[in-house]
Formats: sequence, C-alpha cells, structure tokens
Amino acid sequence: MNPFAGEERRRSGRVESKRAVLITPIQGEPRPVTAFTFSVSQFGCAVRCATTLPPGSLVTLECDGKKMPAKVTFVLKSSALEGFELGIAFDADGCEFWGQKF
Repeated sequence: MNPFAGEERRRSGRVESKRAVLITPIQGEPRPVTAFTFSVSQFGCAVRCATTLPPGSLVTLECDGKKMPAKVTFVLKSSALEGFELGIAFDADGCEFWGQKF
C-alpha cells in the first residue's frame, strides 16, 4: 500500500468551484488559454479547456483580475470530455488568490 496515495499526499483540501481563468505560458509565445476550474485548493486547481499545455509548463493563472505564478502538473484527455483537464499547482499559498480559506 502506498502511504502517499490519494488525499494523503495533498497539501490542502479541494473545493468544487467553476470559475473562468486565463492561463498564459511564461516561456515561448504567450498564447493565453481560456479555461474553467472545476476544483480549487489552497495550492492550485483543476481546469477544463479546449487546448492543452505540456506538463511542467510554467504559466501565469489569472482570475478576477488577480494573477498567480503556477505550473501545469498533469494533462488528461478523455474520450468522454471535449478538450482537456489540466492540473495547475501554485508554489505559494493561493487563499488570497481564490479569496477563501481551505
């Protein structure tokens, strides 16, 4: 049994939340990607979008006029989904960015 499986390896709890966000790559050509969160946490979020960015991409996440540096941690393409799911991680506490405690 893996002691770091599931919720035990997460740094904070998750909250279901649908918010419009803009993801802008820091490296290369900055082509912003519009996405919608479906889960947010103190240290990141999961989003759905029509295009993808490679895992490890450094990005700026923007929501409600606030910006936060982040990194794409995973990409999931499913035949049941139109588009992609991306995991976005923050290095710093995102409570102020989201405007809530976790």
